[in-house]
Amino acid sequence: MAYKLIISPDAELDLKDAYQWYEKQCKGLEEEFLLCIEAGISTIQRHPNLHPVLSRSEERRVGKECRSRWSPYH
Repeated sequence: MAYKLIISPDAELDLKDAYQWYEKQCKGLEEEFLLCIEAGISTIQRHPNLHPVLSRSEERRVGKECRSRWSPYH
């Protein structure tokens, strides 16, 4: 069973900004970014208990780790 994932307005703005940044870096990179985001959302919806609930400070740390892991430039 897939759960509904609610993305906050702030998160939506972050995703839009990131998409536009990747779009400026290299043709097609924004689509690769979008596919990764969609895959992550799908995983969360299918397995909501896979990861623990995080505090705000933990969310920021994990967000930074995810960005650095995905980046095609490291």
